[in-house]
Amino acid sequence: MDCDGNACVPCGLHEPRRNAYFDGKLLLARDFEDEQVYHMAKRQLLNATLHGTGTICGLKVVEHPSDGCRAEFAVLEAGVALDCCGQEIIVPTKVPIPIAQLLDADPDLAAALDGTRHLFISLKRCDRAGELAPVILGGCEGAAEGGKPGRILESYDFHLLAADPEEFAPVDHHHKPRLDWRQTLTFSQATPVAVAIDNDARYAYVSVVPENAEESEGATSRVLVYEQRNHDIVTALDGPAGPIDLAISPVGDQVFLSFASDDGTGIAVYRKSTIRSDADPVAKITREGPVRLVVSPRTGALFALRLDTGAITAWSQEAIATWLGEATPDPAGPAAPAETTLDDWDARTPEETRGAVFTISPDGLRLLVVDGKGAAAVRLVEVALLFGGEPAERTLGGNPVLPTSSGERPVAGSWSLDSRYVFLLFAAGTGEAPRTILRRYERIEATGALAQRGQGVAVPLAHALDLAVAPGERWAYALVGALDNERIEAKIVVLDMNLAQAGLPTDAPAEQFDAAEEPLPGEGLSQRLTLNGRQLYVALADESAEAQPDRGLVAVIEPDEADCGARFRDAVNGCVTCMDSSHHVVLAHLPNYVAADRPRIRDKDPREGEVAIDNFTYRPLIPSSQNLRAVIQCILDEGVAEGPPGPRGDPGEQGEAGATGPRGPGIEQIAVNTLPANQPATATLSPIAEDPEADLLLTLGIPRGANGTNGTNGAPGPRGPGIQQVAVNTLPAGSAATAALTPIVGDAEADLLLTLGIPRGADGSTPEPDLGHVLALSWRHNQPISPSEFAELMEKVGIAIGFDRPVRADTLLHSKFGMDFSLVFELLTRLNDNDNCLCPVRLPVELLADFTVEDDVIVDAVPADGEEFVRGIRIAPTSDLFIMDVARVLLRCDFVLDDKDQAIDGNFLGGVLPSGDGVAGGLFESWFWMLREDR
Repeated sequence: MDCDGNACVPCGLHEPRRNAYFDGKLLLARDFEDEQVYHMAKRQLLNATLHGTGTICGLKVVEHPSDGCRAEFAVLEAGVALDCCGQEIIVPTKVPIPIAQLLDADPDLAAALDGTRHLFISLKRCDRAGELAPVILGGCEGAAEGGKPGRILESYDFHLLAADPEEFAPVDHHHKPRLDWRQTLTFSQATPVAVAIDNDARYAYVSVVPENAEESEGATSRVLVYEQRNHDIVTALDGPAGPIDLAISPVGDQVFLSFASDDGTGIAVYRKSTIRSDADPVAKITREGPVRLVVSPRTGALFALRLDTGAITAWSQEAIATWLGEATPDPAGPAAPAETTLDDWDARTPEETRGAVFTISPDGLRLLVVDGKGAAAVRLVEVALLFGGEPAERTLGGNPVLPTSSGERPVAGSWSLDSRYVFLLFAAGTGEAPRTILRRYERIEATGALAQRGQGVAVPLAHALDLAVAPGERWAYALVGALDNERIEAKIVVLDMNLAQAGLPTDAPAEQFDAAEEPLPGEGLSQRLTLNGRQLYVALADESAEAQPDRGLVAVIEPDEADCGARFRDAVNGCVTCMDSSHHVVLAHLPNYVAADRPRIRDKDPREGEVAIDNFTYRPLIPSSQNLRAVIQCILDEGVAEGPPGPRGDPGEQGEAGATGPRGPGIEQIAVNTLPANQPATATLSPIAEDPEADLLLTLGIPRGANGTNGTNGAPGPRGPGIQQVAVNTLPAGSAATAALTPIVGDAEADLLLTLGIPRGADGSTPEPDLGHVLALSWRHNQPISPSEFAELMEKVGIAIGFDRPVRADTLLHSKFGMDFSLVFELLTRLNDNDNCLCPVRLPVELLADFTVEDDVIVDAVPADGEEFVRGIRIAPTSDLFIMDVARVLLRCDFVLDDKDQAIDGNFLGGVLPSGDGVAGGLFESWFWMLREDR
């Protein structure tokens, strides 16, 4: 039956009319209808203005469970929506969406779906008549044939629409980013050739080379170090001529700078801990050709890629530390490096590889090499195989894991945080009409291949230079060269990863995505994004060789979201209204649907002849108050300024030598036996004989299908059950592994669930960090002291701090102009209640060779006499009594180093001694005050 609608209920703003009652009023059907309309209209008005249009809950569009029906139907799950009039649309049960039937009924719609448009699936409120009842008093109209409806069924209808993507605005589920160019690091007559980020120390390293380096004999480069917080310069390091690449060890103490010039080729190594005092490299590794560098975020291993030969050399962090500990490090580098060479490598220059062409996955397991010149778009190198001395480059039967596409050249790559996806930036088009393309690939674990996910997204009239992906992988930042009056100017373009995955054609015009961008002066070289995604450093060459000033620069850009508060202010711009009379609620869309092909409809990852359902790009959502509360609570719990997850810590150690716990057994072999039809399926897990890790053999017994009927017109029998689901549970270490095959409840073919129980590996143990602490004080923390007690303290002991292990004297006491003083130990006092602040007290300071503790307080101390290591520090005893109100004692433990050159663990948590929170350094603070009655 067609929709009857309910034209009596007004939509949008209107003057409400409420029924008035009085004794003796004649009530007609119209009065009761007006009563319903009044309350319905009020509810719809509140729905529309307070909640908006969209899905409240459910209504997810999914693929049909039967593969043979996916070209004809999709399936809508139960749920609730509101249309633009505020009408509730309720779908109480899961229902099929007859897409093929609706297309057959509308030839014009089917003709419009030729692959250039998207197919949109929407829902519309549809009121239908129900419970026809006879009309006893027909009135002027006469009795209706068959009666009139005694009930109105608030139902729904499906509606299909073909639209160009640019005509159908996507729903803004996320804020569009804004690029704020916050600061510029300028270099007069010099070019920044490499940038690296120390995410732990929050430093930015920039290697710059003078523009006249090729003409000047012995010309060198400089490495400038900046604070990320305010970009004040920290120090400047002396670099070799011809710098190429910079890399920072996240777990070690090294900064690596590769270089290649007539004076030599190799890798200069600096210590992070000494960059303020030592500008020269502590050692150099000689190489025979230019290299790009990368350091493992997990282990600190260093990898060097030879640009001329494709050889990759790797050194472990342990080997590097041992090599640097030698009196004269061997120029050949750390001992026993791991090496492999990429097959069929075409030589290239450092200028051709300025972008992110050599990266490592966040889990430290794989190297990604963007080729750009050979038959392979990228190369994947397994780190474990590299260090194991085995062939490390991953191939597919000798073929590349991702071949190069015709007319496209990859220029940069990046990894997802979980190391599962690879993002690649391609250069395509011609010199007059260049295009930049971003695509996303999933690494298939079983084969190692890279499978494209989504169609990608393109930037027209732009030369691809470099790529960085935000930590949440919602946005990607492409450094491109834009054509501007026959000159190439750099700019950063923000690409929406949702569009790249949803399937915009790679030849989509610019207006099909609203990308934020930031034009930059000069020639773009490379870019680096901090780990938390809040600062983007873009290196640029001189914007004009002819014009002044002659300078290179690094633009510091902070990606940020749009003004969220503007959404509240938008309320004054008018109330929501329906833009047309259709009142449709968009549920999903099928990109580039071709009606004539009748493609199968899938939930995700469509193959050839299929199309994926997109439930989010164009579907507006209406969050419930409960969901809003949960999201806000999550933000409060997690912290709105929290960055991405940090790197996983090192494995726990056991004993002084340190050993990780053994891994648990894994399934290494599978055997399958066929059983007679209708016999129960079986599954067993058994240890593999003589396997050193006690790995397991999984043996499955699967029943055959039933026999078919004989004769000329015989039919095949039903297929046997298959394994459709797998569940894995972890068991305590040392438990026996388990396996079971059970029928899936309600499955028509009696398919099976395989349930595995796998024992965990034995736990390793993590030792307490071996750090020094503050052991004792000559006063009681946070307690009062009488003037007489204070006089005795100052005459006999002084204000003393003692440590539980020897401490380097030169980190506590400093000499200048013939005087000894301390920059890390300080006494602050307030002389009386009228003082507004605590002021430093300048008194003689002494180091202690030893001390005596009674009742948890230092009662005696022995002064040090020129020793290299001491046990404490104090304000020297004096008979000159000074009166004070409050005293605060500070010790800056970040700078106090023990006999192992480790900072003292000085956090005074809860006022409990010894100090410490398990982390080296910290500010030690304690205080006491003078009793008033004794003054």
